[in-house]
Amino acid sequence: DFLHRAVFLQDADDLLALSKSLLPQGPRFLIAHSMGGGISMLALSKAPDLFTGAMLSSPMLGVHTGAFPRPIARMAASFGDLLFPDKYAPGKGAWAPDPTLSAETALASHDPQRCKLLEYWYAAHPEVRVDGATYGWVRSAFELTDRVAEAALLARITTPLLIGAAQEEHFVDPEAAARAVKLLPNATL
Repeated sequence: DFLHRAVFLQDADDLLALSKSLLPQGPRFLIAHSMGGGISMLALSKAPDLFTGAMLSSPMLGVHTGAFPRPIARMAASFGDLLFPDKYAPGKGAWAPDPTLSAETALASHDPQRCKLLEYWYAAHPEVRVDGATYGWVRSAFELTDRVAEAALLARITTPLLIGAAQEEHFVDPEAAARAVKLLPNATL
């Protein structure tokens, strides 16, 4: 189940299989955001010549842990995953409407229209809602970001990359993108 335990390696393999079987021959460009960016990095490390280029927006190459120091967040995620992988991580929960939502309080966007539109969309279409992270998902996210931080993996990604990283980020660690670009042979931040 996606919300409880992500299987990012399988997602990367699925992306490669789908791209190889459905995309026409010729130039192929990969565009991904956040978690899709982390998954894309795994895929690109396995097949760097499949795409002519890629653009990653706020790729999940590191997890922003907020007030929790990273080692404590990792330990909590591992411990929580063993005991109750489908329970929400601290401070997270099921989506609920927020009547006080504003551009200043929104985590996903500081644009007033965009945060109101997202709130409306979630209220009108429950099937697209994104709930908070579970312990299982957080542990899987740490495993993914550990993997895509490996120098040997990054060196295999020769695909030309353009990476955009917002500095006021609440979900992914923008510094991880800056570190990765230094190790990628053909990337621009």
